[in-house]
Amino acid sequence: MNRLSLKTHAARGFLAGTIGDTILKTSGFISTAIILANVSPYQYGLWQLLLSISVAFGVVSVPSIAGMMVADLSREYGKKNDAYANNLLLHAAVLFLLLGVVGAVSMYLLASVVGEYTGINLVFLIQLLSLTLISYAVRQIYQLVFQSQLHLVHSQASKVLERAGYLLGIIIFVSILGRGVDGIAYAFICASFVPVLVYAPYIGKILKKAAADWQPGSWKNFFSEIWQRGKWALLTDGANAATGSFWPWVAGFFLGVEALGLLSIALLAVGQVATSIPIQYVLRSILPRTTGDMQLMHAWLLRSMRYSVWIYMVGGILLTALFAIVTPIWFPLYAAALPYVAILMFTLPLRGLGVIAGEYFFALGLQQSLFFVSTIPKVTMLALLPAFLYAGGVAGFLVWQILNADVVVYFRLRAIRQRDQQAIPFTSLFMPEHIDVVFIEKVLDMAKKRLKALVA
Repeated sequence: MNRLSLKTHAARGFLAGTIGDTILKTSGFISTAIILANVSPYQYGLWQLLLSISVAFGVVSVPSIAGMMVADLSREYGKKNDAYANNLLLHAAVLFLLLGVVGAVSMYLLASVVGEYTGINLVFLIQLLSLTLISYAVRQIYQLVFQSQLHLVHSQASKVLERAGYLLGIIIFVSILGRGVDGIAYAFICASFVPVLVYAPYIGKILKKAAADWQPGSWKNFFSEIWQRGKWALLTDGANAATGSFWPWVAGFFLGVEALGLLSIALLAVGQVATSIPIQYVLRSILPRTTGDMQLMHAWLLRSMRYSVWIYMVGGILLTALFAIVTPIWFPLYAAALPYVAILMFTLPLRGLGVIAGEYFFALGLQQSLFFVSTIPKVTMLALLPAFLYAGGVAGFLVWQILNADVVVYFRLRAIRQRDQQAIPFTSLFMPEHIDVVFIEKVLDMAKKRLKALVA
């Protein structure tokens, strides 16, 4: 695949991501608004604790392995090794589905134990949420196909379907039926299966075609290759699950469930901007195809970092202003979260750099290096969280979040510089280049053509 086609795919993916993300953010904002208007900070804190349990059991779905597989498949499809890539895809699909079932069954059976140990009487909801681990496994397979085969429009469309299903569920269960935390859970579960059902025929055809290259006797080689690098990805998943499931309980213990709800809303607001950039997912499909030319690879990496800084800075300012205007009027119970949002927005540019830099390690298959520059700092910071909370309360938690972003970015960029002996100039992250103008023009031109086609 030549450079021109890569730029075209990237432009198409960026355009699809931008349009899709606008829809995602709009529906997400409406969903959150309905939730905040109908539940208290304490109830929202309970929902975060429920989600943390799902995150803990979701570690068996090995999301880092999925990211590694996207890069591997993209590399093989880029080399035109379609038969090998199809066989690899089918093995990964079977593995993810089995792991999803194992995680769901484990979460269902241990729900009563979790409820007894934590003192939260939400066993039924925990059991219901176990179903989402199966839907997540299937959606992993879908994204594996979409991203590795450059079906980037469908990749984004499936996420839009899920978010639209969630919004509809929130309207029905929370707004109309007034189910509170139960309603959020019902909406979350139903929405997770919407893209699974809608895209089942489409993905089924692709997998059926790939089945011609299926080699059932190659499981040993598959697991050998996965384990060689995947053990580091598994450790990364374990650390991420521990961080995602542990911090809400620690924060709730030191600060109370209501404070946890307010902090969670602030983190959700920041997360809306942090997930608004489609460059990461486009890059995961494109960057592995450039590994044969390190200069080209660094050009893509640097350009993506620059775009992420721009988008995160603008998005952070706009969202803080929107939160300051809307919350005191419509959601006064959550107005106390405004200072938290304003402070956490300063982490966004660094967070964007860290996410984009992480794609470098996926593209080159450097899972061990990614573990040491990402997981070790995260685990270290997680161990320090109780001390931050004990010493500074909410302020301590905010400082802890900011340091988290700083530490991860520092170690990732440092590792890239040491490995390739190529520094990333600070000014290049802010100053546009001619190629940026060309890329933006390509995106705008493609958008105009799509708009004309829709109008016609």
